Amino acid sequence: MYNNLNNYLGVIFATIFLLFSWYPLLVDSQIYPTTPVGCSKVSYSAEKLATIPASFDARDKWGDCISPVRTQKGCGSCWAQVTSGLLADRTCIATNGLVKTLLSPQYILGCSNNCKEGGQCNIGCRGGYIDVTLAFLESNGVVSDVCLPYQANDGSCPSTCSNGESISNATKVKAGKCYTYASLQDVQYEIMTKGPVIATFALYPEFSDYSGGVFVRTSNNIKEGHAARVYGWGNENGVDYWLAANSWGTSWGINGHFKIRRGTDEVGFEDNFISADANTDDLSETLYGSTWSNPSSGSALKPSFYLILTIIAYLILVPLFQSFA
Repeated sequence: MYNNLNNYLGVIFATIFLLFSWYPLLVDSQIYPTTPVGCSKVSYSAEKLATIPASFDARDKWGDCISPVRTQKGCGSCWAQVTSGLLADRTCIATNGLVKTLLSPQYILGCSNNCKEGGQCNIGCRGGYIDVTLAFLESNGVVSDVCLPYQANDGSCPSTCSNGESISNATKVKAGKCYTYASLQDVQYEIMTKGPVIATFALYPEFSDYSGGVFVRTSNNIKEGHAARVYGWGNENGVDYWLAANSWGTSWGINGHFKIRRGTDEVGFEDNFISADANTDDLSETLYGSTWSNPSSGSALKPSFYLILTIIAYLILVPLFQSFA
């Protein structure tokens, strides 16, 4: 009996090792929070800053111009998710809601291998830099998610869409100049007049378990870096917060969104706000009148992490229990 048990335990540990080697944790994401370069610093007038309300939600002002929450799955693609999401949001806002086109984080993963001075480069599912990526979106642009659906892998830079159609400048959406901000009030005014911005921050284990309320760090164990689209602010039970969209699917947090304490630089959230304008001059006429498509969420060949665990548990535990019968 003990030999059988040892054999099964060996199989269990080997299976777990292979499983986690093959499939990264669902919530892993990598972003490198560095001081942005090549962006203009914005400072609004005191008169404009005086108009900032106590609370704001871009979804209330611009309706559904805030694009749907995406699911990055087992790929550290938050940097590609937030930059494509930001550009989609701002393009919709800049066209008064006439262009609602989800943009392809997969294209950014495969094509934006740009580097900062000093050799710091975007490296697909292992991480990237927001300022470098926004510069790529300004010079090169990005195709739609329909053209190149998300596969949750590095991939390569394609010359055709998944349906075989050629990729050209006419099929891309481009960003304008990127910006950073002189103060948190400047960030707020930017959000309420132009749309979402991006925040990079340190990721702590308890953030994965967030399900509501205002997030405040409780541990000292930095896991890695992350990024999110910030589109509002408010106050809950006396605590000021930022309102943001994550890229871990709608089952996480508040339907994929979260609130994080504002004014205390919680987990470095307020260190490096950054954004970019939408370039509407070169938009293809075919994009006008478009509506949000259902976000692609990865290759159909890669099943859910929980489904894998369920199948493996069944195949291993049932024979194990039968051996004791």
